[in-house]
Amino acid sequence: MSAGIRVKPVRHHNNASSEPETALISAVMVARDAASTVGETLRSIQFCREIIVVVDDQSSDDTEAIARRFGARVEIRPWSGYGLAKQAAAEMATQPWVFSIDADETVSPELAGSMMDVVTRADSAPVTYQVRRRTRFLGRWMRHGDWGRDRVVRLFRRGAASFTPDIIHESVYATGQKPILGGWLYHEGDQTLDSYLARLNRYTTLAASSLHAKGRRAGIFSMLARPPFKFIQAYFLRLGFLDGWQGFVLAWFSSVYVFAKYAKLSHLSRQRHLDPYPRIR
Repeated sequence: MSAGIRVKPVRHHNNASSEPETALISAVMVARDAASTVGETLRSIQFCREIIVVVDDQSSDDTEAIARRFGARVEIRPWSGYGLAKQAAAEMATQPWVFSIDADETVSPELAGSMMDVVTRADSAPVTYQVRRRTRFLGRWMRHGDWGRDRVVRLFRRGAASFTPDIIHESVYATGQKPILGGWLYHEGDQTLDSYLARLNRYTTLAASSLHAKGRRAGIFSMLARPPFKFIQAYFLRLGFLDGWQGFVLAWFSSVYVFAKYAKLSHLSRQRHLDPYPRIR
């Protein structure tokens, strides 16, 4: 199987009198103040034999209570960044396969069928799979631009992969083939500019801190050259203009994201060299 091969779903039939069929999968997620979306997420993964939800201890809404109502195992944990939190959730899994999902995503029936098919196969390879993700932004499902061909590794055999320790933009590290499963993972993105800009501000701070911790630095060139290229790439090269005004807004703010990230990184880099008590001459 090549990395670009797509695994088609199969139909699973149950007896009307039997228990609902579940797959040998531990679904894991981390969540904070996700009460508005986590219920739909949990409803879409009831085919998994085990559901583990790691809730940030600063969560202040009903996320924990909703997760428990859906039969999830809930663990309250101090926040340590996305990568470490997701790795902790994966290490709690008891089933042969692990499926990572965010608290604002839902699994289509076709994707559920694809996963159930994969985990019941007798063969052991491959052990890592990608899913196609589609995001709704400001009321529109984005089909082009940076998000149009979104592929993320989410299903893997327990012990065969791990999350990178990044505090943001973590990923699943695994070797070998990563075929694409059939079906879709639907992501409910920001539906207002206010919420998107708040997220942009928070994420650029985390991204800059992560880069700074790795010893990265940024100068004027990064702030001047990278943002325009990002807009051209997202809006023109990746056909973001086909997604209407939302495509323009997303491409524009993607460039703003790049500028803010490197501006914050530059500020962090310079702070250590500043005299906290400058002399007044």
